[in-house]
This record gives sequence, structure tokens and C-alpha cells, in this order.
Amino acid sequence: MSIEHQLDRVARQAYGILSSHDLLECGLTHSGIDRREKSGRLIRVYQGIYRLPGTAYTWRQALWAAKKWAGDNVVLSHRSGLLLLRLAGATDRVVEVTVTRKVQSPDPRLHLHYTCRDPFADAIEVEGLPVSSAGRTILDSAAVAYKWQVEAALDDALRRKLIKVDDMWRILAVSGGRGRKGSALLRSLLEQRSDGRARSHSLL
Repeated sequence: MSIEHQLDRVARQAYGILSSHDLLECGLTHSGIDRREKSGRLIRVYQGIYRLPGTAYTWRQALWAAKKWAGDNVVLSHRSGLLLLRLAGATDRVVEVTVTRKVQSPDPRLHLHYTCRDPFADAIEVEGLPVSSAGRTILDSAAVAYKWQVEAALDDALRRKLIKVDDMWRILAVSGGRGRKGSALLRSLLEQRSDGRARSHSLL
């Protein structure tokens, strides 16, 4: 198989995003990567992360670029998680990830959230990407999203039986200690749903 066919095969799995490791595995050399970048046959996204030319840079590509940049140390979360899980209230095509080591973001459009807890414990896979669970995503989003978005996502998850109110209380107890941004909002929303049911008025 030619290098071009190998590059195409690997790129198709990640919306056209390739890491330096991918390129080397396909048979390119470091100098070959440099030549392709200079000639426009590769477009650098971050250090060591590239995309193939020919299409506009999309949100899906940005997610894959973040994944390949962080490697195994990342879970898509917060507002990115809301959108990937197709929860109501998800409107922001931002790129937000949770990592377990403190690193500096390579781009201001890539929002990093650090945790010392295991974000992978209940993570799921969506279209090949690791994503925080619905409950954890809602908790995390409470710190960065508007109230109506969090409420809509919570009620949608309850209706779809992705979570239960009791589950959310447990997640809040473990990961949403007092003082954590968004905990008070989520606690208030859960108290309003003490019967375990979603509220019909929360969806806009």
C-alpha cells in the first residue's frame, strides 16, 4: 500500500486529522512531514497535529485534533460533551476537554479542564471519541453553560433515561463538592426534581 493510501485510510478515521506519529507510521520521515507542510499538503493545527487540505476546518476536526494532541490523557467534556451526546440545550460548538495532567493549551480555542479524579471511570465512546458520561457532562457543564442549557440537558437526560435523579445526587456528592462552580445550580435543579421527573417547562 502506498504512503498516500495509508495516509488517506488513517485520516478518514479521524475526520482528516493526523498526528506526527500517524504520519511516521505511514512511512513519512520528519523531513518529509516538513516538506509537505511547506508545500501546503499538510496544514498544521497544533504542534505535531495536522489536517489534510481541501476542506474548511470543522468542529469535528477540532475535537479530533484535541484528542490526538492530548493522546490517552483526554476525555471530551463540558459543552463539547453536551453536543456529542445530543442533549437538549447544547448549542456551543466549543472544544472542551478534561485532562489528568496540568498542561498548557496549544490554542486559546481549546479549553482544558484539569481533574485529579479519574474522568475515564464512566466515560463512553461516541463516534470514536472518549466522552464523559451524561451525568458527569451535566455536572461539568453547570460550571460553564447558562442555567437554561443545564436545565434543558438535565431534563432531556432524565426523559431519555440516560440518568436518574438519584444518580445525579451521587455524582454531585463525589465530584461536586461545595465551592465547586456550578454545584449550587445543579443542586437547586435536582431539589426541584425530587420526584425524579423531568420538568416540561425547561426545554426551550
